[in-house]
Amino acid sequence: MSTASTSETQHVAWRTVGRVAELTLDRERAINAVTLDMVTTIHSLLDDWAEDDRVESIVLRGAGLRGFSAGADIRWLAQASAFARYDFFDAEYALDLAIARHPKPIVAFMDGITMGAGVGLTAHSAFPVVTERSRVAMPEVRIGLMPDVGANFLLARAPGRLGHLLAYTAGEMTGQDAIAVGLARHFVPSDWLDQIVDGLAGGVGSGEAGRRAVRAVIADAEVEPPLSRLVEHQAMIDQDLADPDPQAVIDALRDRGIAEADELADTIAGMCPFSLAVERHALDLAVGQTLEQVFDTDLRVCSALTARPDFREGVRAQVIDKDRSPVWNPARLSEVDPDDVRRVFGAA
Repeated sequence: MSTASTSETQHVAWRTVGRVAELTLDRERAINAVTLDMVTTIHSLLDDWAEDDRVESIVLRGAGLRGFSAGADIRWLAQASAFARYDFFDAEYALDLAIARHPKPIVAFMDGITMGAGVGLTAHSAFPVVTERSRVAMPEVRIGLMPDVGANFLLARAPGRLGHLLAYTAGEMTGQDAIAVGLARHFVPSDWLDQIVDGLAGGVGSGEAGRRAVRAVIADAEVEPPLSRLVEHQAMIDQDLADPDPQAVIDALRDRGIAEADELADTIAGMCPFSLAVERHALDLAVGQTLEQVFDTDLRVCSALTARPDFREGVRAQVIDKDRSPVWNPARLSEVDPDDVRRVFGAA
């Protein structure tokens, strides 16, 4: 079996080589930003391969050198109707969950930029792989949303307060940082990714034995990652975020009286105040939730957040006008009404 098929209109390419199916997000000019059509196509292919005995493993990757995916097509989301946004989120999260629960081992290459929706497609796979080129982030608080795609399930379980730090700062992670936080598991030099595909093409079998075989193929290309800066500074991070309330974090950082901490405080203070308050509550909830429950929360909360003016303002400032000067409403964390936060979660 060595067929190849493409779909230009859906911006997804796929082929089968031996016993592995390789799926590529193929929207290179937009850094493979994810659309509803792409989500639908990918989900359909994964369903087909689940039933195809000739396919024993699956690889997900992105076209081009810039990255796996810059996230969802937020320009479209900002202009879409409430019904269209809900349909997108519902389909996107269903796909992410299908990847997490797929009966065949999925290997996802988080090479280059892997953000937002890209994290949802990769971090929940059986074998998320990062490289020396990886730039991983959940930047949603920068545009009036919160980290979604089930990321809070992982961020809430990150060591210490690393998950809170990355969520509040929209911080960009290296491959080794992503492993430290729990969004990835394997570090492979980018030049060796095709070696993994070639190894999987020979077949891995099925069931747990198949997963062990996939792990062995990856191990042949895997290297020890460099030391994560997050691990190096974790004691200080945990101290500064001992109280995870976003305003308390800002205050603790400013109390340090050093330029680096002040810069980090300024970064958090510049994010959408309402999104920060929502994310703090979402992380608290995620600790006791299953992955399915986190996706349910994501659907309810992100549908509500995209209806707020902050979302359109965030997209305007970051993507359309690119002035990086959003005007948030409310403008400060102290002005966020806790009742409004509870309402986006569906609580009175």
